[in-house]
Amino acid sequence: MIGSKCISMKHSIVFIIALLIGYLIPIDSIAQTSTGLTTAQEYNIRKWNSTEDLPSNISAICQTPDGFIWLGNEFGITRFDGMNVSFYNRENSAVMTEDLCMVLYLSKDSTMYCGMNNGLVLQYKNNEFTVLEKKETFHGKSIQAICEDHAGNIWIAADGMGLFKFSNGKITTFNKNNGLPSDQVSAIIRGANDELFV
Repeated sequence: MIGSKCISMKHSIVFIIALLIGYLIPIDSIAQTSTGLTTAQEYNIRKWNSTEDLPSNISAICQTPDGFIWLGNEFGITRFDGMNVSFYNRENSAVMTEDLCMVLYLSKDSTMYCGMNNGLVLQYKNNEFTVLEKKETFHGKSIQAICEDHAGNIWIAADGMGLFKFSNGKITTFNKNNGLPSDQVSAIIRGANDELFV
């Protein structure tokens, strides 16, 4: 899965690099393997663009276990299976109160979390979008990052608001008042030893 990698061009060409086995990999991991340097020619590369009705200015990308590729941009969330495109936005989804999708993140239980520009956080599971948390929880601030820890808790960073931990229906906030060096968190990644890097 590519978390929040963004590839933007003026006339919007979306490059999606896929391994032959079907998983997406980060572009920067193409440059090197365990045997040394390699090239992109060793991978199966396919290019899609606006002729397939794909959106432009992609801000988030994710692949779910059913094979769908999800793209987030200022017009909503797009689902793509290589041939067919479905769009989700305020016009056709009652739970979406914002179109600009900033983050897409897939958890271990195959729930896809969607962080929106106005602080809305959606979850997609069983072919349905539902609201994880309303924008008021994050004071309407843009969602910057989403990550799951080893225990299955979901961590969310909102612009200038620090970190929010969702665990068994309870929310814990972490900011400068209780240990964070800054309230501005733009990335979260899970480490190998039960830690989170922010």
